[in-house]
Amino acid sequence: MNTTEKGDQLEDEFYAYLIGQQAAGLLVYDLYPSEKCKIYKKKKYYCNQRERDIEFDVVIELRRTISSQPHLFVVFECKNHKGSIKEREVTDFSDKITRVFGHAGKGIFVVTNKLQSGAINLIDKRKIGIVKFAEHGFEVTVDRQGTTYAERQYVKDQIFDLVSESRSLKFSAYFDGKCIGSPTNLLLELDPNFSGPPSAVLDNSVPFLSNDNIANQATALLSKIGYSDGPVNLEKACAFLSVELIYTARTEKDAYGNRILGTANFDRRVIKIYDSETELRERFTIGHEIGHFFLKHAGYLRSEATTEKDLF
Repeated sequence: MNTTEKGDQLEDEFYAYLIGQQAAGLLVYDLYPSEKCKIYKKKKYYCNQRERDIEFDVVIELRRTISSQPHLFVVFECKNHKGSIKEREVTDFSDKITRVFGHAGKGIFVVTNKLQSGAINLIDKRKIGIVKFAEHGFEVTVDRQGTTYAERQYVKDQIFDLVSESRSLKFSAYFDGKCIGSPTNLLLELDPNFSGPPSAVLDNSVPFLSNDNIANQATALLSKIGYSDGPVNLEKACAFLSVELIYTARTEKDAYGNRILGTANFDRRVIKIYDSETELRERFTIGHEIGHFFLKHAGYLRSEATTEKDLF
């Protein structure tokens, strides 16, 4: 796959993610009515200076309730390649946005790989943001009320190539010196003049469950599916929980190159199992994902992935 194809793939995946966020009430939730937020891919805008149309990868047009015209354009440029973003790319992108949108445009690079920490200086010069998008990263739901789930340092570790390696978030952003863990909070940061209702403050913590508590719940599930002895019928457990179980021969890797064993989508109630070397590993992955559903982690996550590295 060449650089253009990789960029188009990232663009498609990121666009689908934003559309999914909007449909689920996560994007600009309690900020702009959904009909006032339009998301476009490969849309062209006329540039007076060049006297021709300029195409942008992904654009969010935000409209205030009292106006049919956009007052803010959030413009995303997808860069699916290794290494840091070059200064020329930053200035070219910034100049295009200024020529087309003036002060109403905000530019954001979308990347899949971590950047060198020195890239902060480049993007800060022109007030350009960075979003790191990992298709198989885990996606939190507690930002429905505009709160930030992820801690600042954790988000920073996602974007910049620091010493630590952490579990991938699906969405993480950096703009004007701030680390942001959700699209909603990014848009709030880009539109500081918005005077909407204050966001509710939620308790983001996941309740602690003791080993005995988890064991008791597991025993209850086994009882409900009629288990007596021998290997547990995992397909039956999924059916009891109204979870669809899908097997695929594909091989997938996460943002760090770790092999993905399985994924869970809590909105669609789907477990997907990828090509595995052994039945034991496959069953472990299914059991792990069943645990997420049975322990009601859908209240905190929209999706997550289990990788080979998680086993160690």
